[in-house]
Amino acid sequence: MTKFIISTVFIFISTSYASPKPEVGQMVHLKGWYTEDGIKQKAEQIIKVDSYDRRMYNFYISHKTYLEDGRVLDESYKQSSNALTDYYRHVGSVERFCYQMAGNPDVISGPNGDLSTCHFQRTTKYGFTYTWFSSSVPFGIVKKQKLDKAVSVDLHVADYSW
Repeated sequence: MTKFIISTVFIFISTSYASPKPEVGQMVHLKGWYTEDGIKQKAEQIIKVDSYDRRMYNFYISHKTYLEDGRVLDESYKQSSNALTDYYRHVGSVERFCYQMAGNPDVISGPNGDLSTCHFQRTTKYGFTYTWFSSSVPFGIVKKQKLDKAVSVDLHVADYSW
């Protein structure tokens, strides 16, 4: 009986937290707005682990933004297994060490309820970038806003899968 209770608790704990390592199929889907040259249009961004090359130890990440006018902004990339695993570990600790990382704790509504996040602001020579990270979502991105002279982006998590 004791073994059953312990294993049930372990299964519950292990399935209630985000995966600490990248796996093929993990995805985050963001929806919102993209404004360029004063023209505002709907936008959807999908970031997904598409495949893994076991020989070269590389993950292939599809990172595409689909705009209402039919354009697709493709920022897909390849990342080594070690680098992506380290990134996931970093995102996994971002909420716990938010203040130490010069962020601000925040709560953002997501498709499955409220998500605890850490909000960061970065200043560039063209404007500002705001990003909300959470270990509950693949790649950690819950919300992002970019405000600069040429392009403005406002995206929020709409769906995700581990």
